[in-house]
Amino acid sequence: MPKGLERVLEPVAMVWGRLDRLTTRRYVTKVVRAQLGQISGACGPEVDAERILRERLERRLAEQGTVPVTDPVGWLVGRALPRRAVCPDL
Repeated sequence: MPKGLERVLEPVAMVWGRLDRLTTRRYVTKVVRAQLGQISGACGPEVDAERILRERLERRLAEQGTVPVTDPVGWLVGRALPRRAVCPDL
């Protein structure tokens, strides 16, 4: 796990463990940090972005259910990490 992101990525630790290349882990780490930045930007600095992203990952993993994640990078970057709906309110 990347230093400082252990708490955020804990729900998907088994998926993270399947990222076998260092370059892949760096890429996904950048995506995680970008998502944290987007959450902070949208919700403000007083919001715990790490908690929000952690809860999102927990929900996405629960939605996955018993279906195995066959592409860990694709699942993390394309399904687990992105925000699904954009709020129209500024």
